Amino acid sequence: MVTRNDWLTRSGTMQHNVYMMVTPRVKEEAQRHFNCSTLEGAELENQGGEGTALAHWEKRLFENEAMTGVFTQNTVFSRVTLALMEDTGWYLVNYEMADPLRWGRNLGCLFTKNSCAAWMKAQKTAGKSIAPFCSKIKKQGDSRTGCSLDRTSVASCNLVEYEQNLPTEFQNFLPGFIPGISESEDRYGGAVLLADFCPFYQSFTWTQKGEEVRTSSCISQHNALPYDLNYALEFYGNKSRCFEHRTKWMKEKCSTRYTAVNHGSGCYKFHCESDALRVEIAGGFKYPCFHEGQVLDISVQVDSWSFQGTLVCPSCEEVCSDSGFICPAEIK
Repeated sequence: MVTRNDWLTRSGTMQHNVYMMVTPRVKEEAQRHFNCSTLEGAELENQGGEGTALAHWEKRLFENEAMTGVFTQNTVFSRVTLALMEDTGWYLVNYEMADPLRWGRNLGCLFTKNSCAAWMKAQKTAGKSIAPFCSKIKKQGDSRTGCSLDRTSVASCNLVEYEQNLPTEFQNFLPGFIPGISESEDRYGGAVLLADFCPFYQSFTWTQKGEEVRTSSCISQHNALPYDLNYALEFYGNKSRCFEHRTKWMKEKCSTRYTAVNHGSGCYKFHCESDALRVEIAGGFKYPCFHEGQVLDISVQVDSWSFQGTLVCPSCEEVCSDSGFICPAEIK
């Protein structure tokens, strides 16, 4: 057990006890992953019932690692889990078989040793994104989406309002941090309790008349929309990732026009090439991304239908680095 004496909450700082796995290789891998040389080890889950608390990695810090206490999205077995297997003395581990874990990578000691409130405050003060966390309230009927941190899924921010105040140590929103909310931030938190109520972009399932239709995973070709409903020319498969939209997509022919109801992001195939990251939409059209934040204005014709929309480019490194591809310096 380690005591954090400066754990930041809406009410100020307080003491917060965490539990760590401190075996040698686990400690080494955790320090490397988070880029925090003073980290005591890998934090264990502090919530949940028997079989969850102290039996899994902390969800706040390891989100989609397979050995966290609840499934959320695109689970991976990281080097930290393999390190624990090796430290038992029962396994010889091939670390090249580990899955890349994007969550928390190189985010430093503040991220790993304090609350998500502390992280969000520091990032906002510095004028930076509060990712991997978010502050957009999830509302019924709101069809605007974003992307999961690793871009393998279309996702929505899982920030919700609870009926009662959250436990003090998990009141993560300081006054003015949630757009449109000026009071009662002590009732707002992420829908995944094991993540210390820290909100993040999470994949979801589309339903129709109470029945599951498809999930929002980009890497599953089974989620592909029927041709006549694919207004944003999305492309699903293991080489696809989530890209944000700047505007709603439209499909039209003569006087007939359809506008995508779900908007904000979509799934598209990507290509890591020597001169640029390229995005491929349904129909085989490819567009180069030369820098992060570049907006692609798309207007194409497919089978006599006209499609119009936009895509926002991520950095080349964000989508290509996990495969070992080295992005050219000018497009990082």
